[in-house]
Amino acid sequence: MYKKTKRIFDLIFIIFFSPIIIITTFTVGLIIKLTDLNNDIFYKQERVGKDGKLFTIYKFRTMIKNDNYGTNAVSTSIDDQRITKIGKFLRKHRLDEFPQFFNVLIGDMSIIGPRPEQKVFVEKLSLRLKNYNTRLNVKPGITGLAQIKHGYTSGNIDEEEKKLNYDIKYINHITFYNDIKILFSSIFVVLFGVGSR
Repeated sequence: MYKKTKRIFDLIFIIFFSPIIIITTFTVGLIIKLTDLNNDIFYKQERVGKDGKLFTIYKFRTMIKNDNYGTNAVSTSIDDQRITKIGKFLRKHRLDEFPQFFNVLIGDMSIIGPRPEQKVFVEKLSLRLKNYNTRLNVKPGITGLAQIKHGYTSGNIDEEEKKLNYDIKYINHITFYNDIKILFSSIFVVLFGVGSR
């Protein structure tokens, strides 16, 4: 039942927290611009969504400009040299994901769900990990069970499998209660940077 009303939950959340979302987005954008006048504030990239549909995801730029896209895509590691100084802070507190509330608003994403990946990674991992495409049965999320339990990976197949298991566990047990638990855990990461990787 909750799967059918999940969209309502997303919209109520955005409406209720819209002042915080707007203020945070404006403040972070201003800080990024002031710390690096030559860099763009936002970063957009094509990702794979529900049922394999491609969409454009929006993030705050946390890395220097490069060709990390398509066939040249490389997974981001924890101590990746491409991450800027302000980018490290944004990633630790997951503030780089804030522009994705726009993706939720237009229906490409949900607040809670598996993180969307680039097409090249989906194609590679679906060949190596059984049931990987199960992730595409639901809308991708800004945060999810795999993010609060495991965090970032560096492309290691064992780590990807662990994250996949968390994603499948979430998909098989989508409830309002579980979404609330994940949401509060994610808020804790944003406030204190604890539990993130």
